[in-house]
Amino acid sequence: MLPSSEESPLPIDLDMASAEGSQRGIQANRFQLSIALPVLSIPLGEVGGLPMGVQFVGPRFREDFLLDAGEVIESCESVRTPIDHRAG
Repeated sequence: MLPSSEESPLPIDLDMASAEGSQRGIQANRFQLSIALPVLSIPLGEVGGLPMGVQFVGPRFREDFLLDAGEVIESCESVRTPIDHRAG
């Protein structure tokens, strides 16, 4: 299990606003960019109306393992969608 991002949810379109914003987004999400294994993101709550959560990393070629885990988690939690992409 890893954080989905190293920062609270970034402002919408930050990566489009400037080169610095793009670099900030890349740095904050480097976990997502560097893992060459199956990953399942799980939203756990919201910060400023934007989703925040964790990601589970699975063994190589075991997407089924993560989908099974996601099904169990979803059965125990309320559904956290839809997410208003205009928030923030």
